[in-house]
Amino acid sequence: MTTPAAAWIATNVAKMTARFNNRPSLFTPLPEPEAEYTPGQVTSRPALYEPEQLDRVTRCNLNRSLDFMMRLWTDTRWTEAPMSIYRLGPAVVLGGTVITPQARHRLRDDHVGFRRALKGSVRQPEIVLANSLQGLKFFGHWLGDDCTAFEAFRDYPALWSVRRHAWSDMAYYEGAFRQDWQEQDVMQTDNLILLRDLGFGRRKTERYRTLRRRLREHVRDRQASGKIVFIRRGASAKKREITNWDELRQRLEDRGISIVTPEGDTASFVQNILDASLVITVEGSQACHAIYALWEGGGLLVLQPPFQLHTAAQEWMRSLELHCGMVIGRTEQDGFSIDPDEVLSMVDRLLALTENREAV
Repeated sequence: MTTPAAAWIATNVAKMTARFNNRPSLFTPLPEPEAEYTPGQVTSRPALYEPEQLDRVTRCNLNRSLDFMMRLWTDTRWTEAPMSIYRLGPAVVLGGTVITPQARHRLRDDHVGFRRALKGSVRQPEIVLANSLQGLKFFGHWLGDDCTAFEAFRDYPALWSVRRHAWSDMAYYEGAFRQDWQEQDVMQTDNLILLRDLGFGRRKTERYRTLRRRLREHVRDRQASGKIVFIRRGASAKKREITNWDELRQRLEDRGISIVTPEGDTASFVQNILDASLVITVEGSQACHAIYALWEGGGLLVLQPPFQLHTAAQEWMRSLELHCGMVIGRTEQDGFSIDPDEVLSMVDRLLALTENREAV
């Protein structure tokens, strides 16, 4: 297997040659993975919505069709998508690039200089990386997907991570989950294994439950137990402005709903959402906190921007037998508006379904 320095030189020469010849990207898709297990069929409850609100949708996430999104939202039977395991053989990892004798794969835009490639690297016969492309870009995918991939291999001695974004809530969850994410930007191995736990199935649900239990063992003071909380989007999130936020906030507070914000004092934030009976939030990464925070039988209410409708939340909730609902906003010049009456109506529908008992 080539050295990191030699891989760096070859990759940068190839980049310059491709740029000079106006060729497409040097990076190729990953090969076909091995599934963690043979998938089966799973039954689940559909999520809640108001059909007349669908006319407000102008675009769905990932440019998927509204029909596709609503099938996922309302399905009562779905096929598991087990964790994908990619066995790439001999490889060098340079920052966010994986280099094998056959191909180059991009994990993230994180470049390593030649001097760093010359220095010492992690060198082990076999290395496992729990990072996904999505988890290296979005906090929600790291919390909801990469943490479960890590959990599947947590006792493996050569479990490593490329360098990640320094999200402010990340360190707290690592400690609560008892996960030691060893980061390294230069690695070399005879057998590189990449993990992708982006789908959902029985074993991922088991890992979710393990992490939920660890979080509760870590947090003794559960100030939100049995309450309703609204999680605002954090400071680092892409802005999705609710144009009538002051009106909505006042109606929520009048109902006794607590409003909390991530990306600050994470310990206090988690105390203020853990074992909530219902979480309300705008569609986005911060919604992933609900995977671990809601008590058993609780519910998640997603406020959907009409130009960014996404139904991934139902995949998280149905796998844990939690409830899910959505309210779709109306497009405004500077964002979108949310009808407080529609929110409170959906709150009542979800509360009627939730089981008021604490998670174990």
